[in-house]
Amino acid sequence: MSRNGTANLVLVGLAIVGALVIVPPLFNLAGGLLGLVFMLLFWMLVGYISGKLVSGKSFGTLGDIVMGLIGGFVGNIILGLFGVHIGGIIGAIFTGVVGAVLLVYLMRLLGKRDFGR
Repeated sequence: MSRNGTANLVLVGLAIVGALVIVPPLFNLAGGLLGLVFMLLFWMLVGYISGKLVSGKSFGTLGDIVMGLIGGFVGNIILGLFGVHIGGIIGAIFTGVVGAVLLVYLMRLLGKRDFGR
């Protein structure tokens, strides 16, 4: 084998090893970012649905995301107290919407009469 052939073989070997070391973390990073994007969209959907139910309009993009996130937390606690556990994506949306709607009514009871209007 010539000197150039050996150098090319070494470079190919280093490229394969580099790809095996570098590519998997990049896929994990992309999957993590994609998962975050899907979660933000999910929370936004939950907030949007709860806003439509409570006031007939959205809370705005950031408001929908925050209401969806907090609504999911509140809904999980409240429904869990009653022993209701609904699985799947539809169950998660239902739980989040219930929690967000309850949160809006709770805030209105505590004195923020125009909350969510």
